[in-house]
Amino acid sequence: MRAIVFVGLVAVFAGFAVARSASQNPRGILNPPDSSNVSGSSTPDEAAAPRARLRYDAERGDRKAQNSLGKSYADGDGVPQDYSEAIRWFRVAAEHGLAEAQFNLASMYSDGRGVTTDLAEAASWYKKAAEQGYSPAQNNLAVLYQSGSIPIPAPDEALKWLTAAAQQGNADAAVNLGSAYYYGRGAKQNYGEARRWFEKGLARGSLAALCALGVMYASGRGVERDFTRAEQMLERAASGGFVMAQAYLGEMYRAGKDVPQDFAQAARWLRQAADQGDAISQNNLGFLYASGNGVSRDYQRAADLFLKAAKQGNAGGASNLGWLYQQGWGVHLDYAEAYKWYTVASELGDAASYRAMKSLAQIMTPKQVDEGKRRTAAWREARLASKSVAGE
Repeated sequence: MRAIVFVGLVAVFAGFAVARSASQNPRGILNPPDSSNVSGSSTPDEAAAPRARLRYDAERGDRKAQNSLGKSYADGDGVPQDYSEAIRWFRVAAEHGLAEAQFNLASMYSDGRGVTTDLAEAASWYKKAAEQGYSPAQNNLAVLYQSGSIPIPAPDEALKWLTAAAQQGNADAAVNLGSAYYYGRGAKQNYGEARRWFEKGLARGSLAALCALGVMYASGRGVERDFTRAEQMLERAASGGFVMAQAYLGEMYRAGKDVPQDFAQAARWLRQAADQGDAISQNNLGFLYASGNGVSRDYQRAADLFLKAAKQGNAGGASNLGWLYQQGWGVHLDYAEAYKWYTVASELGDAASYRAMKSLAQIMTPKQVDEGKRRTAAWREARLASKSVAGE
């Protein structure tokens, strides 16, 4: 059983956008009022509820109101949550050229909310907004290109959009541009440029930038190595709730990497990251519970954490859960279940789990092996079904 670690600098994806105006009643009506398309022919009283006024303006063609109403439906804010209605209003405003609505419609396609996930369609709408200079769309379009999820028109396309957004002061784009230079992803690796953009992101209050700079100071890449400064930066980002900083600190203390080994501190930060759903931290915290380092040994708690990680596709969690079933620690001894989890881990790319599965099979009866294979097939089927429902 082992902890499996991968803590890197991750892309920051922007969320919904709502256009805000200085007035309570933003104008910008594209079409003249058409009473046949409006509920009620008279102007609502100025003292009417804001939601009713928002709908009134949306139905009269106010793009900003249409976008805001779409967001209300997407979030269930003042109205029952209804993704179909959200998409309808986003689309009306998007088709009439509102960049924020184009961005929000793209986000629905990207997330698979109310529609089947369609990253090509998402990219199409992000690009329309990006071409209008809307920096969150520029950032998200670049992230899609960097991820390899959609074909990239030119090698420097992601870098172009990230630079455009970052130069407008978009903190997420500054972090992602810094990451591009840090890793040499779509750009020539340049730690100095990475640091410059991370610092710009930090100036905008980005916890991701703070975490990234902490990692740079811990590694000594592009800066003079400074463990004290790295620890301070990472703790600030982690205390602010940034999950990657929590995960990085947890592993740093667990492994004694650049700091004195401190399992209690490791458990503290890994727990916070695990509670936010970070699969790697769930696995690594499970490892602490299984080994009794920094926490009281608790195999059942370890098994619960390994299962959570495995369900997210974490090979370490699946492998470690297999080991617990093979030993009967925290769970009932079950070779078929151990066989299943070793197989799952091996299919996730862990070669050691494949060897463990083969070794276990040597002491299993043919019936147990068949049962292990049946459970593995059922797991695959359930995973495919859940992905289909989620629109992945």
